Amino acid sequence: MRKIRVFFVVPAWCCLTLLGNPASANSLAIDDGAARPGESVVLAVSLSPTQDVAGIQIRILFDDSVLESPQVVRGPLANEDMFLDASTPEAGTISVVLATGSGQHAISGGSSPGVAFYLRFRVRTSAVLETYTAIRFDNALSPPFPVLGSSLSSPTGVELAHTRENGFVFIGQETKADDWILYQ
Repeated sequence: MRKIRVFFVVPAWCCLTLLGNPASANSLAIDDGAARPGESVVLAVSLSPTQDVAGIQIRILFDDSVLESPQVVRGPLANEDMFLDASTPEAGTISVVLATGSGQHAISGGSSPGVAFYLRFRVRTSAVLETYTAIRFDNALSPPFPVLGSSLSSPTGVELAHTRENGFVFIGQETKADDWILYQ
């Protein structure tokens, strides 16, 4: 019996469509900031949605010997009907959940990048000047949800692929924080 080999030629754009194009993925990013010891710093957590997003769950790590009193404030992408909750399950971590309720409108895919929420920290008076401290997404499972540091979900509950970008805070004698609109 004779074997017949069949080859298929698949255009490159089909592979990107099937495998997912990283350039078109949803993304989460933590802004950078600067403050002096004893001052507060506000960092935006931005979402660039390529698909409708109904839920965001993240776990952020920070150095609690440098930063304290983490707080979360709703951003422009998060309307008042959305559920927003934050907790500090252990020192140096903050977990945030932002979600739409049943039947509510999700954050539209393809919309302009925007701020989902803001993180506010107070820089400890003991913080060393002229240093940086990382604000980063956790890379471990974050109980009680089995996700690696961040999760985006669609209105139907499907996990959405996304990229993440960590931020940092500069602890300095001279900062431009006084000029920032959120610095107050």
